[in-house]
Amino acid sequence: MPGNRLNSQSREMVIHLLAYFQKEKENGEPLESVNSIQDRVAIALNISKRTVCSIKLEKIENPVLSSPSKKRPRIKTKTTVVKDSSLIKRVLVTDFQKFSDKIFVNNKDVDPVFSNSLFNLNNPHWKDLRSKISKSFSPSKVKAMMRIAKKCANNLKTYLENNVDKSLDVKDVTIRYSTEVISNCVFGVNFNCFVKKPNLFAHYAHNIFPKSYVGTFKGFTYAFLPQLVKIFKYQFFDDASCEFFYKIFSEIIEQRQNLNIKRYDLIDILIDLKKENDENLLFDQNQLLSQAVSFLAVGHETLSSIVALTIYHLSMDDKTQTRLRDEINDVIEQYGDITLESLADMEYLQMVINETLRMYPVIQYIQRRCIEDCFIPETGIVIERGRKFALLNLKVSILYFVKYFQIEQDGSEKLVFGSSHSLEPMNRMLIKLTKI
Repeated sequence: MPGNRLNSQSREMVIHLLAYFQKEKENGEPLESVNSIQDRVAIALNISKRTVCSIKLEKIENPVLSSPSKKRPRIKTKTTVVKDSSLIKRVLVTDFQKFSDKIFVNNKDVDPVFSNSLFNLNNPHWKDLRSKISKSFSPSKVKAMMRIAKKCANNLKTYLENNVDKSLDVKDVTIRYSTEVISNCVFGVNFNCFVKKPNLFAHYAHNIFPKSYVGTFKGFTYAFLPQLVKIFKYQFFDDASCEFFYKIFSEIIEQRQNLNIKRYDLIDILIDLKKENDENLLFDQNQLLSQAVSFLAVGHETLSSIVALTIYHLSMDDKTQTRLRDEINDVIEQYGDITLESLADMEYLQMVINETLRMYPVIQYIQRRCIEDCFIPETGIVIERGRKFALLNLKVSILYFVKYFQIEQDGSEKLVFGSSHSLEPMNRMLIKLTKI
């Protein structure tokens, strides 16, 4: 029955991505591409279609969907799935400048918030904006934001001490902390989340990425069926959430400009960027809001989930918990306080966070477009300009430690899926907030 094929919110995306793994030949010739709307819809809805292959981790052999021949083959398919960790690292890190363009729908008239954000900008606008934001995160401004975050962490500590005899929901506690940190560091507003229950800010922050079947449909069509987005003209982020944050954002900017208030948070950074009047990067209110919403979207749910899941695994692993506690105590004793330098010296803490991200990837897949020819020495393949790439998370792509939380072996070398230059300034700040 057709209705039975839609009983999972994520099935459409999973089946569509799995379709790319169909291998028609073993001699290195190009694979059959999936291009038309009809093919995509059929693959998404019909899980019994022949082109949908089942993937078993123990049978993964080739690093990409085309095996190299003696000559240098040139990938001619519309989309290629990368499933080897070294190639994923090449696309996301080593040769990132050649794979910086995204494939999401970008229509600034219909969806100004998402289209103007670092999530979705392509070169040259993405490069200019990323460069400006990276330079704006100067050491002095980062230290100022860290002072704000430390106050939030102290509020968390006080909250836990006051409730030491009670049973607490870890996810609720981490959401309170995440809301408090992000609201202070991004919008410069303190909602006192440890005094009262999570409020409208937490509600709209949680729903900034649309949930339910409607949200799944939006995400799927933005990635795979852009024709539908162009026809029906709907936004990627939740409309009500964007309206709420736009109102807060506008009020804060007006207040700070009128009263000359400085908090050295993300809002101040964006206001300073607007004042620069760079001819290559002209900011309006929508563009400023887009960057704030990007940090909010990346940070709120991610921060609370990473902390909660790390606590969960540490609670079941006394050895790791003890070693991590000893490292934190030793480093704080050496520096006297939590500082940027002390956080950088907590190497084992970084390994624990990386393992959490490895087991629970924030992003399940990434799509990129090659903007210049790129030779891949590991396979002898030349990726031509304009070709599209889909990267599945490492839990699907590779074999090591798929099921278990393990730090010791190669813990510092594991590639965290989603680690990319695309949102690098925000990612670096998010990791610091997570460590605190």
